[in-house]
Amino acid sequence: MEISARRLGDGPEAKYVNSPATYLFNKSTLLYNFNNAKEKARIAGYIYVLEGFMDVYALYRIGIESCVATMGTALTEEHIRLLRMLNVEIRLCLDGDIPGQKATMKVANELVNAGLNVRIVDNQNSTKDPDEILNQDGPIALNAYLNKLISRVDFILNYYKNTNPLQTSEQKTQLIQEFVPVLLGIRSQLELDSYLNKLADITGYTPEAIRNILKTAKSKPKERDFKEIIRQNNPERKVLRRLEFAERELLYQMLQNPEAVAFYEQKIGGFYDETYRIIANYLVEYANEHKDFVPVDLITSLETSELAEKDILINKISELYLERNHPDVCNQELLDNLQQVIDSEKERIFENDTLEQSLEGKDPKEKARIISDYNRRRLRKKR
Repeated sequence: MEISARRLGDGPEAKYVNSPATYLFNKSTLLYNFNNAKEKARIAGYIYVLEGFMDVYALYRIGIESCVATMGTALTEEHIRLLRMLNVEIRLCLDGDIPGQKATMKVANELVNAGLNVRIVDNQNSTKDPDEILNQDGPIALNAYLNKLISRVDFILNYYKNTNPLQTSEQKTQLIQEFVPVLLGIRSQLELDSYLNKLADITGYTPEAIRNILKTAKSKPKERDFKEIIRQNNPERKVLRRLEFAERELLYQMLQNPEAVAFYEQKIGGFYDETYRIIANYLVEYANEHKDFVPVDLITSLETSELAEKDILINKISELYLERNHPDVCNQELLDNLQQVIDSEKERIFENDTLEQSLEGKDPKEKARIISDYNRRRLRKKR
């Protein structure tokens, strides 16, 4: 005999507990209630895919019989095959917490890639499942909840907007990369404008920049990797190029001159670029122990170190050492100029990050006021 059960009350344990898979009870091939729901789904034109059998019971109690549930496993190819047989809209309704939202995005992508039509119950402001909504809020609330359906694209954009997990330029680049094929497939101009504005809010790119990315991508239909195109339209590109140039120049001088090493330690304290920062800090430690050294000595020391990224650091040092487009003389004026650029560009990045955080969750009128204040402060600084 095999069993499937739901935990009573709150706790750290899994919500649903199932017997181990056997020859007769193979969870990877079963969708709970599929046999009863398949004809109902064909009549209704849709089927709800739920987290567990208690949610199926809840939907039955309000008259919705076109529903199935997984049995404690991720969605499998066999599950997708069963759903494809129905030829109806798939309505995903999984847990609304962060892990549940991530699972929803993964399942939605798998279903879309399999050629199925998918919409998602917008549960991102609720951690209750259908069973809990019915018991606590009643049938009208559950009906309203189940009919609040959004597209996969909207669900993904809402997730990134609400949880704000994008901390680096590379993460933002990756998100736009994933959305380029989706956006290229949208025919409605109004729908495209809506998605462009949402994606712009999340990534910090302007809608115009994303349009340029799409225009370039459209002209290269065989291209699959758009990251370089995206980076060229990065709003931080000019700031980062100027900052990277200054940090690279100072690091080069540090490899050649002990005075530059001391200047970095006293005046800079840390580079914005992570690789440059690791090299510079290693160089400071090495210079404190070895008064006279050449870059080859540093490379030899790195080769015997236990740093995980030592190969990357050695390649970067070798690349820098062989460059010839640097000033021949390292004097105080050069070091002071480099410090001024590094400080001002790092401050600008910090201000932009602070501005983005200040704008989060504000209405358009409040956003306009904050941006106006920000621009006035910048003008005063220039004077």
